[in-house]
Amino acid sequence: MLRIGRPWEQSHADRDLVIDVNVKGALNTRSAFAPLLFAQEARSALVFTVSLASFNASPGFDAYAASKHAEPAIAAAFTQEMRAPAPHVHSVLLCPGAAHLDRRRGRRGAGRAAVGGCAPARER
Repeated sequence: MLRIGRPWEQSHADRDLVIDVNVKGALNTRSAFAPLLFAQEARSALVFTVSLASFNASPGFDAYAASKHAEPAIAAAFTQEMRAPAPHVHSVLLCPGAAHLDRRRGRRGAGRAAVGGCAPARER
């Protein structure tokens, strides 16, 4: 969830929506899937889809960047929490990069989507 604009001009409702979707969504997803992954015996991973904003910030994106910075921390904490009770469970960050949309045509721009990759969540 992204709302762009000068931080002091954004409504509290827009800022709350960004935090609710990006931070609480990651926490709720972790809470929903952790018991399922914990119960499995096979090696498994909880994949967090993050953004380039998870690793940097830009003007007009402060609430978004703050909310996205939380996701790698949630993923790393999850991996650490699973180490003793379920060492077969870990987390992975998926960072697809920028997806450019041609909004006039309602479709993705040809060949313009940058794809990142997956990486294990770093332990802090």
